[in-house]
Amino acid sequence: MTPEIAIKHQRLVEFMSKNDLGSLVLTSRASFSWLTGGKLNHVADAVQQGVASLVVTPDKIACLTNNIERPRIQEEELAQAGMDLVDHPWYDPAAGRKATKELLGSGKVGFDILVPGLPKRAVPLGPELSQLRWDLLPEEIERYKIAGKAASDAMETTIRQIRPGMTEYQIAGLAGKNVRDRSSRPWVILVAVDDRIKKYRHPIPTNEKLQRIAMVVLCVEKFGLICSLTRFVSFDRIDADLRRRHDAVVTVDATVNLASQPGKTLGQMFDVIKKSYVDVGFPNEWQLHHQGGPAGYQPRDCVATPDDPTTLVKNQALAWNPSITGTKSEDTIIMTNAEPIVVTAAGSDWPMIQAKYDGKSMPRPDILVMA
Repeated sequence: MTPEIAIKHQRLVEFMSKNDLGSLVLTSRASFSWLTGGKLNHVADAVQQGVASLVVTPDKIACLTNNIERPRIQEEELAQAGMDLVDHPWYDPAAGRKATKELLGSGKVGFDILVPGLPKRAVPLGPELSQLRWDLLPEEIERYKIAGKAASDAMETTIRQIRPGMTEYQIAGLAGKNVRDRSSRPWVILVAVDDRIKKYRHPIPTNEKLQRIAMVVLCVEKFGLICSLTRFVSFDRIDADLRRRHDAVVTVDATVNLASQPGKTLGQMFDVIKKSYVDVGFPNEWQLHHQGGPAGYQPRDCVATPDDPTTLVKNQALAWNPSITGTKSEDTIIMTNAEPIVVTAAGSDWPMIQAKYDGKSMPRPDILVMA
């Protein structure tokens, strides 16, 4: 095993001991990428279930797949991982179940994805598994910075290519190309223009044509790590109402980012967000959309809700996304004991607003005006 994989294996061994599990079968894309140091086990982009599973016991990690996938997984993903790789004929599900059984340890088996034909001793794994990923290792933080830079570059290139008259589908197409050009994968592309920005918090693209203003929302994956960010471009001056709303939402965003600290709970963070909406003069807007939360190998592992006792940890990725009707502010950060690291930070030529909280300031992206 590599040192990174060895550390994560030890986390899983402790998790198994705590939960009386003899072994684990990890098939989700998030689990696979995390445990292998950013490698990939999927074919279809639109599903969470991968085509290769990691079977974890206290003694080792093995990869199980079928004979179709083995050559690529072995050569392109796991060549340096130091794991056994076992395959079975794609046309023989019974052989796959037999191979899995032979790899498993004794006792109960935890599965992160439930599939037909599981053994009677199978146990579904809950959110505690995803929390093992939250304390990012130094190698992961460095990969996250690279992923965030790629996501930000793709976003800003897209924004500067947008022109009035384009449809939301065309804008989404630009975004997808720019993401792929940076050896990354788009998980989510949302686009809204003009009045659709005010109407919908999750605007999937349509054939609506841009006249004045556009919002682009991206979730971008690289090394298995997900970067979430939102940006706006306007081809007209920013009127007083939108100016007030955007100044307010970036203040809420800076507040929650600067207030995020290891040891605080998601419930406490929700209270900070809710109070900030009151302070900026929009007390009810939090009710219209979730506010974000822990990120990493998923766009969100969960979102902050009132009284949630889940505790934040050091070196954790967070993606807060406060919104006020007509605007939004969103980036992905890594929380530290000092200032947060904004992995999707805007480029040096992007217009910024210095938002303040508790005597600190944090630059947040403004609306790019291309009038």
